[in-house]
Amino acid sequence: MVMVVAFLASSRVLLHLHGTDWEKFYGSVSRFRRIYVRLGLAIPKRIVVLYDLWAQNIRKIDPKINVRVIRNFVPDCPKPQQVSLDSLREKLGIRQEEFLISSIGRVGWRKGSFDIVQAVKQLLVDNSNFKVLLVGGEELQGEMNNIKKAVDDNGLGYTIKLIGEIKISDVPLYLGISDVFVLPSYYEGMPMSIIEAMRAGKPIISTTVGAIPDMIESGVSGILVNPGQPEEIASAVTKLRNDPILRKKISKGARNAFEQGFETSKVVLDINNLYKEMIE
Repeated sequence: MVMVVAFLASSRVLLHLHGTDWEKFYGSVSRFRRIYVRLGLAIPKRIVVLYDLWAQNIRKIDPKINVRVIRNFVPDCPKPQQVSLDSLREKLGIRQEEFLISSIGRVGWRKGSFDIVQAVKQLLVDNSNFKVLLVGGEELQGEMNNIKKAVDDNGLGYTIKLIGEIKISDVPLYLGISDVFVLPSYYEGMPMSIIEAMRAGKPIISTTVGAIPDMIESGVSGILVNPGQPEEIASAVTKLRNDPILRKKISKGARNAFEQGFETSKVVLDINNLYKEMIE
């Protein structure tokens, strides 16, 4: 409705679409909803999306739509001091020699949290010298209790720590103590948590959904696995844990990917150019 009013007032409309699931937006909805979406997409002078898949799908609806890809971004920040990292490990009861796997963001089915629990069961068969942090609040009501139950039912309370919500300013600390970042989502847009892990130079294990394959080059800046496959998560963790050289290489690749595509100044320049086009 706001776009229609702006259009009728001869204003130029810029629409930002930050969707995660194209099927729910257009692919599997009713005929009326599709007509509504097509009309909505025809109004803006420019449409901004986060990744190529949405741009391609919008152009299939109407090739004349002017759609632009502009990525998410986070500002760079200094590395946390070692004394702060050591203090956090001590607070959490994690020994220096323990390999630490973290998943930071939301906890729930969509984020693959239950798959992490199953992957841990497989990892414990060969090695118990590691810990897992699930950091963040529940995405849907009741999911945190379900995760706690899954952890307890599988006897994993010693290995998996449910941290809950943390301050945004503490994210670099939790990433700083981590050896590997894991986000085995079932569907995503362009996760800020992956960009934050790249900024921290952490090896990333994630899934081939949404914009993640555009963000991560498997074997270079992370390792991509299929959603819903805990054994692939376990295999990727084992590969990184047993190969420090590979881990260092992927850490460097993740940091390079951040600097080249997700650092604030680069993306703000794209946004600035877009707004110049709009007002010319």
